[in-house]
Amino acid sequence: MDLSLAKVRDRWCEVELKNKVLIGIVTVSAVLFLIFFALVASGRIGLLIVKSSSMSPSIPLGSLVVFNAVGIEATRLGDTIVFRESRFSNAIITHRVDDKILDNGKHYIRTKGDSNHCADIMLIGKNELVGRVIYTIPMVGHVLAFTKMPIGTLILSLSLAFFILLLVIDKIRAAERMVLS
Repeated sequence: MDLSLAKVRDRWCEVELKNKVLIGIVTVSAVLFLIFFALVASGRIGLLIVKSSSMSPSIPLGSLVVFNAVGIEATRLGDTIVFRESRFSNAIITHRVDDKILDNGKHYIRTKGDSNHCADIMLIGKNELVGRVIYTIPMVGHVLAFTKMPIGTLILSLSLAFFILLLVIDKIRAAERMVLS
């Protein structure tokens, strides 16, 4: 099969506009996904599913939060941050910076959930701070959490198999049309 540039260009000219648009959308989506995946894999950004309503209504329960790693000095009052409940806990919390405190030359952050009446008692030090929220996607966390359940994995797998089957059927029909014409 000769894939010279001229043949590729000629084949591309034969492609319908709707298919060109679809190819463009799929290509751009794949590139953006790969860039996003590379950033997550490198640790520059992180993802978190919000499992409480302490930040409602600004960050509803079930939202997917995208955050990047920052130091305490880079946070500002009003920023939403992600932090560990303590050095010895795996629980991760998302709250808003309510105050910044300098004590004996060390920086700390006091936080408060938007729907909480009082600020948190615990001060956040550099060891507890995970990052600053840069983007929130409401409801997507529910979908991702569902896909981790056995029924969600089954539905996701069956959907993927269905779309692959559609592609195969489309290719078979295209081949039949080529033979008939």
